[in-house]
Amino acid sequence: GGAASLNGGNAWISVSNFPKASGGKTTGSAWVKANSAPVWASILKNWALGPGELHLGLDNGSGRLSIYTTQSNRGIIGPVIDGSSFSLGVWQYVTFVADGAAVHLYLNGAEVGTPAAYNGTLMTTLPCLGIGAKPNDTCTGADPGFPGFWNGLIDEARIFNTNLSAGRIATDYNNQSSPGTFYTVGAQE
Repeated sequence: GGAASLNGGNAWISVSNFPKASGGKTTGSAWVKANSAPVWASILKNWALGPGELHLGLDNGSGRLSIYTTQSNRGIIGPVIDGSSFSLGVWQYVTFVADGAAVHLYLNGAEVGTPAAYNGTLMTTLPCLGIGAKPNDTCTGADPGFPGFWNGLIDEARIFNTNLSAGRIATDYNNQSSPGTFYTVGAQE
């Protein structure tokens, strides 16, 4: 119902005004369904001007979910990489959190990979965010070298300028993936 259908070749979304990290904290999430696992497949990305702020997507050729972020001193944080290959053809809820001390990666409400520590600062200089591809340095198109086009669907992409808790991430996943079993409504009183 309204998900962005991206073809893995040239379709993507550029967002110019998005919440930047605040106090070294940020969260990003999306519902995704991958048709294939291209190299550097991007879910949320603004890695222009190398290094960039963040890459949430599939890692370089491994087919595994990963998050890379960058400290304000341009030191790369992570990556945090899921130990399993990313499942194709099924909806999955992906989330990353930078909480001021470490970057965490979640898949379907559960933490995966080994958190990566950082100095509590995050780079926040890039003017745009790519959904489904890496923007170029001027945010006028996809990066010509390694665009990392997503092949599949992306829905409910969100960026927060704070860190969401593990409980909130699990609640979001459970409430959205199976609302009928997440809660019950009692009899009227």
